[in-house]
Amino acid sequence: MTILAKLLGWFSLAVFLAALGLHVAGYVPGVQLAFDQVWWLAVAVLACFVAMAAHWSLFDRAAVRKGQGEGDAEPWLLRRVPRWVWTVLGALFVYALASTAAYFATNEGRADIVKGKYVLTTHGRVVREVSEQEWQDARRLQVRGVSGLWLVFTAIPAAYFLVVYPRARAALAAPEEPQPA
Repeated sequence: MTILAKLLGWFSLAVFLAALGLHVAGYVPGVQLAFDQVWWLAVAVLACFVAMAAHWSLFDRAAVRKGQGEGDAEPWLLRRVPRWVWTVLGALFVYALASTAAYFATNEGRADIVKGKYVLTTHGRVVREVSEQEWQDARRLQVRGVSGLWLVFTAIPAAYFLVVYPRARAALAAPEEPQPA
Protein backbone atom coordinates (compact mmCIF):
# COMPACT_ATOMS: atom_id res chain seq x y z
CA MET A 1 0.00 0.00 0.00
CA THR A 2 3.02 2.29 0.42
CA ILE A 3 3.96 2.47 -3.28
CA LEU A 4 0.32 3.02 -4.19
CA ALA A 5 0.05 5.81 -1.61
CA LYS A 6 3.14 7.52 -3.03
CA LEU A 7 1.80 7.27 -6.57
CA LEU A 8 -1.57 8.63 -5.51
CA GLY A 9 0.18 11.41 -3.59
CA TRP A 10 2.28 12.45 -6.57
CA PHE A 11 -0.79 12.22 -8.83
CA SER A 12 -2.75 14.42 -6.40
CA LEU A 13 0.11 16.91 -6.30
CA ALA A 14 0.31 16.99 -10.11
CA VAL A 15 -3.44 17.61 -10.37
CA PHE A 16 -3.12 20.33 -7.70
CA LEU A 17 -0.38 22.05 -9.72
CA ALA A 18 -2.46 21.82 -12.91
CA ALA A 19 -5.45 23.35 -11.08
CA LEU A 20 -3.18 26.05 -9.63
CA GLY A 21 -1.87 26.87 -13.10
CA LEU A 22 -5.41 27.18 -14.46
CA HIS A 23 -6.49 29.23 -11.47
CA VAL A 24 -3.60 31.68 -11.87
CA ALA A 25 -4.22 31.87 -15.62
CA GLY A 26 -7.83 32.75 -14.79
CA TYR A 27 -6.59 36.05 -13.36
CA VAL A 28 -4.81 37.04 -16.59
CA PRO A 29 -7.03 39.10 -18.89
CA GLY A 30 -7.06 37.90 -22.47
CA VAL A 31 -6.18 34.28 -21.65
CA GLN A 32 -8.58 32.01 -23.48
CA LEU A 33 -9.85 29.38 -21.05
CA ALA A 34 -13.07 27.45 -21.17
CA PHE A 35 -14.49 24.79 -18.90
CA ASP A 36 -15.18 22.49 -21.85
CA GLN A 37 -11.39 22.45 -22.45
CA VAL A 38 -10.53 21.51 -18.85
CA TRP A 39 -13.45 19.32 -17.73
CA TRP A 40 -11.10 16.33 -17.58
CA LEU A 41 -9.37 18.01 -14.63
CA ALA A 42 -12.63 17.88 -12.69
CA VAL A 43 -12.62 14.11 -13.19
CA ALA A 44 -8.99 13.93 -11.97
CA VAL A 45 -9.86 16.04 -8.90
CA LEU A 46 -12.72 13.69 -8.06
CA ALA A 47 -10.44 10.68 -8.56
CA CYS A 48 -7.89 12.12 -6.11
CA PHE A 49 -10.49 12.71 -3.44
CA VAL A 50 -12.22 9.34 -3.88
CA ALA A 51 -8.85 7.54 -3.80
CA MET A 52 -7.99 9.30 -0.54
CA ALA A 53 -11.34 8.42 1.03
CA ALA A 54 -10.99 4.75 0.02
CA HIS A 55 -7.38 4.58 1.21
CA TRP A 56 -8.22 6.28 4.50
CA SER A 57 -11.03 3.77 5.04
CA LEU A 58 -8.66 0.84 4.50
CA PHE A 59 -6.01 2.39 6.74
CA ASP A 60 -8.64 3.10 9.41
CA ARG A 61 -9.57 -0.59 9.43
CA ALA A 62 -5.89 -1.56 9.69
CA ALA A 63 -5.47 0.81 12.64
CA VAL A 64 -8.47 -0.77 14.37
CA ARG A 65 -6.98 -4.25 13.80
CA LYS A 66 -3.70 -3.03 15.33
CA GLY A 67 -5.42 -2.00 18.53
CA GLN A 68 -6.98 1.39 17.96
CA GLY A 69 -10.55 1.49 19.21
CA GLU A 70 -13.38 1.81 16.69
CA GLY A 71 -13.90 5.50 17.43
CA ASP A 72 -10.24 6.20 18.24
CA ALA A 73 -8.65 5.53 14.83
CA GLU A 74 -9.71 8.78 13.15
CA PRO A 75 -8.63 11.11 16.00
CA TRP A 76 -5.40 9.10 16.25
CA LEU A 77 -4.75 9.68 12.55
CA LEU A 78 -5.66 13.37 12.71
CA ARG A 79 -3.12 13.86 15.53
CA ARG A 80 -0.42 12.90 13.02
CA VAL A 81 -1.21 15.89 10.80
CA PRO A 82 1.61 18.43 11.29
CA ARG A 83 0.64 21.95 12.28
CA TRP A 84 2.05 23.39 9.04
CA VAL A 85 -0.29 21.13 7.01
CA TRP A 86 -3.30 22.38 9.01
CA THR A 87 -2.10 25.95 8.43
CA VAL A 88 -1.62 25.54 4.67
CA LEU A 89 -4.90 23.67 4.18
CA GLY A 90 -6.76 26.16 6.37
CA ALA A 91 -5.41 29.12 4.41
CA LEU A 92 -6.22 27.40 1.13
CA PHE A 93 -9.75 26.65 2.34
CA VAL A 94 -10.34 30.28 3.34
CA TYR A 95 -8.95 31.45 -0.01
CA ALA A 96 -11.19 29.01 -1.91
CA LEU A 97 -14.26 30.23 -0.02
CA ALA A 98 -13.39 33.87 -0.69
CA SER A 99 -12.60 33.18 -4.35
CA THR A 100 -15.84 31.27 -4.84
CA ALA A 101 -17.87 33.96 -3.07
CA ALA A 102 -16.26 36.62 -5.28
CA TYR A 103 -17.04 34.55 -8.36
CA PHE A 104 -20.71 34.18 -7.47
CA ALA A 105 -20.98 37.84 -6.49
CA THR A 106 -19.65 39.02 -9.86
CA ASN A 107 -20.89 36.28 -12.19
CA GLU A 108 -23.71 37.42 -14.46
CA GLY A 109 -24.19 34.11 -16.22
CA ARG A 110 -22.66 31.39 -18.33
CA ALA A 111 -21.00 32.36 -21.59
CA ASP A 112 -22.93 30.89 -24.49
CA ILE A 113 -23.64 31.40 -28.18
CA VAL A 114 -27.30 31.68 -29.09
CA LYS A 115 -28.36 32.20 -32.71
CA GLY A 116 -24.81 33.22 -33.60
CA LYS A 117 -24.59 35.88 -30.90
CA TYR A 118 -22.37 35.97 -27.80
CA VAL A 119 -24.60 35.98 -24.72
CA LEU A 120 -24.63 35.31 -21.01
CA THR A 121 -27.31 32.86 -19.89
CA THR A 122 -28.65 31.74 -16.57
CA HIS A 123 -31.06 28.82 -16.13
CA GLY A 124 -31.47 28.63 -19.92
CA ARG A 125 -32.53 32.25 -20.25
CA VAL A 126 -30.46 34.92 -22.00
CA VAL A 127 -29.36 37.58 -19.53
CA ARG A 128 -27.77 39.88 -22.08
CA GLU A 129 -25.80 40.02 -25.30
CA VAL A 130 -22.05 40.60 -24.85
CA SER A 131 -19.01 41.38 -26.94
CA GLU A 132 -16.61 38.61 -27.90
CA GLN A 133 -14.11 39.91 -25.28
CA GLU A 134 -16.75 39.85 -22.51
CA TRP A 135 -17.73 36.35 -23.62
CA GLN A 136 -14.10 35.18 -23.43
CA ASP A 137 -13.75 36.83 -19.99
CA ALA A 138 -16.87 35.07 -18.73
CA ARG A 139 -15.47 31.71 -19.88
CA ARG A 140 -12.11 32.46 -18.20
CA LEU A 141 -13.80 33.53 -14.97
CA GLN A 142 -15.85 30.32 -14.90
CA VAL A 143 -12.64 28.27 -14.99
CA ARG A 144 -11.12 30.47 -12.28
CA GLY A 145 -14.23 30.06 -10.14
CA VAL A 146 -14.24 26.28 -10.21
CA SER A 147 -10.45 25.79 -10.12
CA GLY A 148 -10.27 27.55 -6.74
CA LEU A 149 -12.30 24.69 -5.29
CA TRP A 150 -10.17 22.13 -7.11
CA LEU A 151 -7.16 23.45 -5.19
CA VAL A 152 -8.69 22.37 -1.88
CA PHE A 153 -9.96 19.04 -3.18
CA THR A 154 -6.50 18.09 -4.45
CA ALA A 155 -4.38 19.62 -1.67
CA ILE A 156 -6.11 17.49 0.95
CA PRO A 157 -5.37 14.16 -0.81
CA ALA A 158 -1.81 15.28 -1.62
CA ALA A 159 -1.21 16.14 2.05
CA TYR A 160 -2.79 12.89 3.18
CA PHE A 161 -0.79 10.64 0.87
CA LEU A 162 2.55 12.47 1.01
CA VAL A 163 2.66 13.66 4.64
CA VAL A 164 -0.01 12.25 6.94
CA TYR A 165 -0.19 8.62 5.80
CA PRO A 166 3.59 8.00 5.98
CA ARG A 167 3.67 9.44 9.52
CA ALA A 168 0.64 7.43 10.62
CA ARG A 169 1.94 4.24 9.01
CA ALA A 170 5.28 4.65 10.81
CA ALA A 171 3.51 5.29 14.12
CA LEU A 172 1.30 2.25 13.64
CA ALA A 173 4.33 0.05 12.85
CA ALA A 174 6.36 1.34 15.83
CA PRO A 175 6.27 -0.69 19.03
CA GLU A 176 3.68 0.60 21.41
CA GLU A 177 5.13 2.83 24.12
CA PRO A 178 4.10 1.92 27.66
CA GLN A 179 1.61 4.33 29.16
CA PRO A 180 2.65 6.00 32.45
CA ALA A 181 0.83 4.59 35.43
